[in-house]
Amino acid sequence: MDFSFTTLEADGGLNNPVVLAAMAIWLALVLAAAIPLGVYLGRRRALRLPVVWALLLAALLVVPTQFARVAIGTLLYKIHNPEVISVGFWGGYSPVIVPLFAALVWVVAYLYGQDHPAGGASQGQP
Repeated sequence: MDFSFTTLEADGGLNNPVVLAAMAIWLALVLAAAIPLGVYLGRRRALRLPVVWALLLAALLVVPTQFARVAIGTLLYKIHNPEVISVGFWGGYSPVIVPLFAALVWVVAYLYGQDHPAGGASQGQP
């Protein structure tokens, strides 16, 4: 009797290259949204206290970061070996690494947007 179900238990820490790749992919996705939004809001000067908004962004990203680590990591393992049914990750890195980095980059993008308004002055026009 052949059972073709394959489950895998993997280290969830950053010393696992698949988890490191999953974190890098999630960070790229988060920054792809955070940078343009930060620059846009900075140009419009739409928010007061951007650091508070950045911390709120970080807090809202903690739970999705845990889910993304597992989902993207499982997808990467399945791409490598399609017979894998499920992947369990034990241990893991702190779920606040990506959100705090995204919040920091968002504040920098917001401040950049304030210093470089769209149109006129940034393009050498009076």
